[in-house]
Amino acid sequence: MKKETDWRAALTQIAEKEGMEIGRQETTPEAVEETFRKQKLTIKVEKRGASQKKATIIYGHNGSDEEIAAFAAQLRKKLNTGGSARGGEILLQGDVAQAAISLLEGMGHQAKRQ
Repeated sequence: MKKETDWRAALTQIAEKEGMEIGRQETTPEAVEETFRKQKLTIKVEKRGASQKKATIIYGHNGSDEEIAAFAAQLRKKLNTGGSARGGEILLQGDVAQAAISLLEGMGHQAKRQ
């Protein structure tokens, strides 16, 4: 019988021997809000996928992929909807454009519907 190797534990031991830090750097909501201050964002509602369901797309933000993902998670939670962040855009399920505009403006951004 083969012995299974716990790769995570093995890599952690190697990294500790080399003096490296292991772990993912968490982005705090405060840091995300500071990064996204006063941006000009464009909001568009499209029909996506095979079922042609409506989706709200937010374009025009600056930041790294991790910051955009954290910002998208914050928006999804506040708007109580699903979605994702891919390719420099935030996708929210459903037609939540008006609620997203008021939320983003409340956060200090300039948002307009296209």
